[in-house]
Amino acid sequence: MQNVVRQGNIIYLHIQNEWYEYNESVAPVGAGAMGVVYLGKNSRSGQRVAIKMVREQYANNPEIRERAILEASLMFMHSNLIEMLGHCELHPHQGPIWIVSKFVQGITIDKFIKSQHYATTQRTAHIVRMFLPVLDALAYLHSKGICHLDIKPSNIMVESGRNVRVLDLGIANIANGFAEGSTNGHDSHGYMGTPNYAAPEQFTHESQLSAETDIYEAGVSLYELLTGKNPFAARSLHETMEKHRTVCLPANENVPTELLKVLRKATACQQSARYQSAQEFKQALLAALRDKEPSVPIWAWVLLGLSAFMVIILILICYLQMR
Repeated sequence: MQNVVRQGNIIYLHIQNEWYEYNESVAPVGAGAMGVVYLGKNSRSGQRVAIKMVREQYANNPEIRERAILEASLMFMHSNLIEMLGHCELHPHQGPIWIVSKFVQGITIDKFIKSQHYATTQRTAHIVRMFLPVLDALAYLHSKGICHLDIKPSNIMVESGRNVRVLDLGIANIANGFAEGSTNGHDSHGYMGTPNYAAPEQFTHESQLSAETDIYEAGVSLYELLTGKNPFAARSLHETMEKHRTVCLPANENVPTELLKVLRKATACQQSARYQSAQEFKQALLAALRDKEPSVPIWAWVLLGLSAFMVIILILICYLQMR
């Protein structure tokens, strides 16, 4: 039985005893590192799914093909990750690949933040706390030996205005070396990731990609969400690479001093100088938020205590007068 069937503009995919379908004439709902994403459905139940088709120019590359199959095999159950349903291919070694996952209704985190009207004094804390589930998802991936390698605002979805999910594991890398023949997990055709967010080691073959690589990308992403600016954006790839090696995150009125220190450590040029785990990064962010929150002065506690004492005295006086 064929795994892929075309009827007009409708493409049917057979995956793990289920048929899924999508209309290729309808515009894609998004694009990932290696392909375009269509809104599809389970042909039997009608349940909506996301169907990524790996672009032709990538699908025939053995390393990239291996990554696509890896992405589809990441059957992780985590509230901050997308649930994968499987993959389908015309031929084992060439031709397009389709990756099917559960569909998430929502908008990217950067668009969600722009749609909100936070009070000025609460904006920073809201954004940081909204970002923390991303670090929970990374901690889970890292515990399974997987690095994401493409953390950026457009790969973070806010579902129904609440739950946050990390998308697109299309270039996910096994922490100890991705595929046979690859060099330190790098694509043989260049860097891995998205240039404006990629860690310095993603542009070279000098260092092993690791959990600290994801932490760097997460730090850049959070800084951008807080400031609305990406400090590594440039007119050319070469300029962007140089900025990642030489530019420190600049001070910004939307980033308190203690929080800026945390983000600068997360985005240190040397991997060893960064936080060594996503949970360590998360705890540092929470500590920075606590330092930012104004403490109640001692005189206010004294005044509160005196007020409570006076209330008790008045209650006693009223009670004695009633007897």
